[in-house]
Amino acid sequence: MEKTCSNHPESLALATCKACEKSICLMCVCDEKEGTFCSTKCIQVFREVSDWVEPGSAPVAAAATSAPAAQPEGSVFDPDPPAPSQGTEQAEFEPLVTPGTKWRMIGSVCAAHTDTPAVATCEACDTTVCALCVVEADNGTYCAACAAKKAPPAPAPVAAAPSRQRTASAAAPQKAPATRRSSSDSGSGLKWAIAVVLAVLLGGGGWVLMNSTGGPEPTPDPNPKKDPVIAKTDPVKVDPTKKVDPPKVDPKKVDPPKVDPPKVDPPKVDPTKKVEPKVGPKKVEPPPKPKPPGVVANPWTPIAPGAWYRMRIEKAGKASYADLVLKARDAGSYTLSTPNGDVTTSIPPYWVKGEETLTIDGQRWICEVREWESPPLRRWVLVEGKNAGAVLKEESPKHKQTTTRLWEHTLRLGRRALDCLVIEGDLNGAPVKTWYCALIPVGPVKWEMGDTTTTLVEMGDDAKTRPAPPK
Repeated sequence: MEKTCSNHPESLALATCKACEKSICLMCVCDEKEGTFCSTKCIQVFREVSDWVEPGSAPVAAAATSAPAAQPEGSVFDPDPPAPSQGTEQAEFEPLVTPGTKWRMIGSVCAAHTDTPAVATCEACDTTVCALCVVEADNGTYCAACAAKKAPPAPAPVAAAPSRQRTASAAAPQKAPATRRSSSDSGSGLKWAIAVVLAVLLGGGGWVLMNSTGGPEPTPDPNPKKDPVIAKTDPVKVDPTKKVDPPKVDPKKVDPPKVDPPKVDPPKVDPTKKVEPKVGPKKVEPPPKPKPPGVVANPWTPIAPGAWYRMRIEKAGKASYADLVLKARDAGSYTLSTPNGDVTTSIPPYWVKGEETLTIDGQRWICEVREWESPPLRRWVLVEGKNAGAVLKEESPKHKQTTTRLWEHTLRLGRRALDCLVIEGDLNGAPVKTWYCALIPVGPVKWEMGDTTTTLVEMGDDAKTRPAPPK
């Protein structure tokens, strides 16, 4: 048996015709008591051959081959199909076939629903359809689209009943629709019809006959409805050449319509009742973001208490000396003994705002921008080299310092040599020159401004053994 149907190549073959041995699908199967055939013609031929062939001999169609054609174990329309043999897998789905219908499994899927097996083929377009799409008609099985085309035409609408009066163009009389009347109305109507006919035939004697029949006399309408009389008036003649001016309206004499404002009664307030003020929900503001802690840098941290520094002050040709002695220090403050007494200084924290490169006298210097809050102060501090920490620029409400020149210089202090950075610029518009050394915590080791010069001349580690200042 071939794998596909001889009549429908797109369908799988499920049986073989007993007469012509053609492979056929479910749509072509004709199941009879003698076996399975492909058409009624093969059934008729097989029965005719069987009638004249001797009993016990094989049919002519089957004798043409060396072996009889294989017959299916059971009919496709058997109510109880044979159970599948062991070792064979059962089909994934069973055919949705209703007994007594034309539907059969044709071995393919629906054209509209590819996941549903087809049960019929449209006789118009040969489209495979499933049980949801098939449309059975009296003249065959179709898909939905072809069934709409094959549908019989709709009946013509019934014409409205003609009126009771007969027209000259009517070919035949038509019956008027019957209306329900009471017995008294029908009887009186018949009498009136007879009276009218007799009146026409007999002239004036008809009324006597009508009255003798006992018919009701017509009663005059006390309030007859008369058609309104419309007086005929001639149309007004309008001269198109004559100009008609619109009526003049003085805007000053036209008073605007007075509109009274709506009266609104004030709300009644009970003086004895306490009215509590309505307090809405308080707005909860998010807590401020915590500020990072500032940096506290104490220059006296590596210096032991008792260290002393002698400064020489020259002003207007006169010289004087002042000793600074470190008495105590901690992480955030230090105390110095001066000629005017002990002075304790608290070191405020600062915050680093980034780095900035300053160009001074053609050279680039990388500085760290530091900012103090109380008192407000901003400094540009050198961060590279052996003189890191030198202030090259300063801005505050009271002071403004800028640098115009920088160079290195070695300052002799007795037997010591101090490597300094000379910073030349101006302070609040006045020229100033300072010598900065990173090893000395008192600040500039030399400072010149105007006619005043301050210079570090001596220093030591024990203030008790320091010599007396020169006179």
